[in-house]
Amino acid sequence: MTIVALTFSCRSFETEEYLREEDKALVDLIPEMADADDMLALNDFGTRKPILYIIEDLDNYLDLNDHDSISDQDREGLAPLIKNQMERRKMSKNISSQIPELDVKLLSVKEYESKHKENLNEYIHKGGTFGYLGISRIVFVDKYKSGYVSFYLFCGEGCLQQAKDFEDTFKNAKIKSPTLEIGTSYSWATFSITFWTKEDLEFAESNGLVEQFKKRIKGYYDKEFDPDRAVYCTYVGHVPAWKAMVDEMVNKVNPDKE
Repeated sequence: MTIVALTFSCRSFETEEYLREEDKALVDLIPEMADADDMLALNDFGTRKPILYIIEDLDNYLDLNDHDSISDQDREGLAPLIKNQMERRKMSKNISSQIPELDVKLLSVKEYESKHKENLNEYIHKGGTFGYLGISRIVFVDKYKSGYVSFYLFCGEGCLQQAKDFEDTFKNAKIKSPTLEIGTSYSWATFSITFWTKEDLEFAESNGLVEQFKKRIKGYYDKEFDPDRAVYCTYVGHVPAWKAMVDEMVNKVNPDKE
């Protein structure tokens, strides 16, 4: 999405015109958020339409830290504007029929939390399930030509090809198979690999397994995709350096705190 400088003023996010433009933008953005073109090309869904579950409640929480192109000044102006003037709302039902490549099913937050959340892995990996998508309200600027939006995607069968590549890469290694979590960041796929021990991670890196997986997934995306940024490796029990530093500072301030 194009990012432009923001000029803040009193505005209404709830006018008929604003809501209409927001719905039009969602129709264009949802396939992009789900990376639909690439995932449909990479997977054989046959004649069936893959199911994309969307949380129908558009949240008024916009993760401003997810947009690093926003200046600190604009971020300070945007936060109270959203908090005081933007309301949560339900996505228009007719959006489903305007995305022909996917079988879009809208879920209420209550339905998602009571039925799907507890058994998310079961639903995610059920045949034909493309994934789950949650979206914020859109903050438009520049007369609806650009704006800001946050979203999250739990990828389902659409990501199975990458998961298979991961399994093939590590299945014959002399270590316990690590786990893989596939997510998104700035509309790009991310791959978080967790090894069972530090030694397993070191073995995988020194024997080129991590690099091999990066080369496999790179072939699915265009030249702008950077596998070195998309793949993150850690191991069970690892404490990130930033957290260790914070803990050390806290202990210095409160030496009696355990």
